[in-house]
Amino acid sequence: MESAAQPETQAFLSDVADEMEAAAAQLESSGGYAGKSCQAGSAPARSSAFGSKLFYTASYTLSYGVCFPVFLLTRYVPKNNQFVEGLVDGGASAQRAVDNMLDRPAVAVTPTEALA
Repeated sequence: MESAAQPETQAFLSDVADEMEAAAAQLESSGGYAGKSCQAGSAPARSSAFGSKLFYTASYTLSYGVCFPVFLLTRYVPKNNQFVEGLVDGGASAQRAVDNMLDRPAVAVTPTEALA
């Protein structure tokens, strides 16, 4: 039975290959795109590239221009003082409030674990 199925499979794959070659030839003859609005120099493509570059630049600026200096400075804040303990307690309270709002089990974090 396998020998009878092999020629049918080969014929089917040959037909698929022929269709793919025809589609590739059609794409090459039309410049690689089905319509003019999708070509590389068109306005939608330029605005999409501009939007992507703008989003990337904004994310990069936020991470390195804002977050990095803040995190670098926080390394030099002494850990054993009332200010830091207040931040830790406030963060734990906020976490408990979020846990209550989302109906999930509370995660207990002690101040010594938070400061470690």
